Amino acid sequence: VIHKKGSPMCRLLISAFSIFILLSSCSNQQELQINEADIVDVCDSIKQSFDLRDFDSMLLHFSEEVLINVDIPTPQGVKNIELNKESYRLLLEEIVKMADSYSYEISDMDVTINEDGTSAIVTSTLSETLIMSGQTINSTTYEKTTFELIEKKPMVTSFSAKLSKY
Repeated sequence: VIHKKGSPMCRLLISAFSIFILLSSCSNQQELQINEADIVDVCDSIKQSFDLRDFDSMLLHFSEEVLINVDIPTPQGVKNIELNKESYRLLLEEIVKMADSYSYEISDMDVTINEDGTSAIVTSTLSETLIMSGQTINSTTYEKTTFELIEKKPMVTSFSAKLSKY
């Protein structure tokens, strides 16, 4: 059936098509945006994997090119350690092997989504207690984690930790 340009049926079809295109682009846009609930879910999954000492599962949420920086205060000043994904996994495994006991609490978590919804920054404070060879070490760490959409999933692309005391 051919409808004449300007006919009511033609205008109706054009309007329906325009609405369809608008709705399609809105739903695709939502799929390509990070929201706070997504970030909290990923953070919870990372925490659960860490608690189970399943570092491979934990690191599935980290991009292959993740940048990890840890600042540790020493008597000579702050020492910065830069790690890639694999060296971070090895460090976590080593700490778990050496520790007699480890506990932590996360507080002051704040999620900030950028305006276009393609990235987010999570800041938090980590209070830790580590017991090694009978010695108790308490520390406070300020963490900043950047998430970006990679293949439509929020992934950790940057992680920095600044130990303030131990």
